[in-house]
Amino acid sequence: MRVSVLASFLCFLKFNMNTTLRRATNWFSLLGLLLFLSVNVNAQQYELAPSPALACLTLTPGAPSTIEYPEALYKSKSSGKVIVDLEFFDPEAAPKVEVFDQYVESQFILVVKKHVAQFRLPCIKNGDAPVHFRQEYNFLPHDSRRVVSSTPIDLAHQKKIKQLQCIAHIKPGTRPRFPVSALRRGSQGNFFVALRFNSPDQPPVVTWLAAASDSHLKESVADFVEGLRMPCLDDTPFVSTFIYSFNIEGGSRVFLKDSDLLGFLSSAREMQKPVEFDFDTMNCPFDLRVNYRRPYAPSGIGELENSNIARKPFLAWLSKVTLDLNESDNNRVLGSIFTLHVPCGSLKL
Repeated sequence: MRVSVLASFLCFLKFNMNTTLRRATNWFSLLGLLLFLSVNVNAQQYELAPSPALACLTLTPGAPSTIEYPEALYKSKSSGKVIVDLEFFDPEAAPKVEVFDQYVESQFILVVKKHVAQFRLPCIKNGDAPVHFRQEYNFLPHDSRRVVSSTPIDLAHQKKIKQLQCIAHIKPGTRPRFPVSALRRGSQGNFFVALRFNSPDQPPVVTWLAAASDSHLKESVADFVEGLRMPCLDDTPFVSTFIYSFNIEGGSRVFLKDSDLLGFLSSAREMQKPVEFDFDTMNCPFDLRVNYRRPYAPSGIGELENSNIARKPFLAWLSKVTLDLNESDNNRVLGSIFTLHVPCGSLKL
């Protein structure tokens, strides 16, 4: 669908990272504006809450968060990829490591094994079923000695993500309708719902996490959800979230635009304090992809290009930062996806 885009870009206020951040007097510096030329109902993909096991993965105190490129292999411009499976049995023990490709340079394998030996999973309890992660490390000698690591994958959680693909409507191709009454009133808005499937042949139980004010739009979402089924469901209830967005011709849509960390935090109303983060230990600078869902749920935070386990406490904290918006604008920016740049240095609040 074609749209004409009008973006309003304003400058961010600059703040000193080593002092307490002041609340921005004008949070519009974070916003852009789109003008839509047609009626549209957009929907994000079904999503799961992040893996709780992955959220508690950590490093032993004092362990380096990055891998050094083996000097001899860098000089010979050797590259390689190491894929490892990590199996955790004990909260205080190093994981059992299985390497998939044994034909890669042995020195690459050794430095990866040395690195992941410092991983711990403190939330696992003795006697629990083992937790399995998979992670990939790429050694790139022509790119400033970069060792790029992927975000670890919780293999059990990955199976649940694949289950999302079987959620379907009993009438294929059906989408939430845009009620004529809402269109006449110029109503727009977002609906954030949690869907709990208890049976493969029954509609899900709906929890409304956020809802625009127009009751007819809400009824449209409720009618659509009534037709959803999950035929691959086993005996375990399954919970997923979804965002539905209603936009109309001539209406405006507010969204959050790309920002640096200081600009984002300067417009925040709520964040946990006191906190202190040293980005120099996190392989800085780095970029994050934010799916903003506050204050209804933690925002989704993804690492771009390279993952670093030392960032996890910061990412968890960042996911709960809430911008200084009123109720209407909270709904309007719900589901905004933008890039957040994190510089080197430190943050102390």
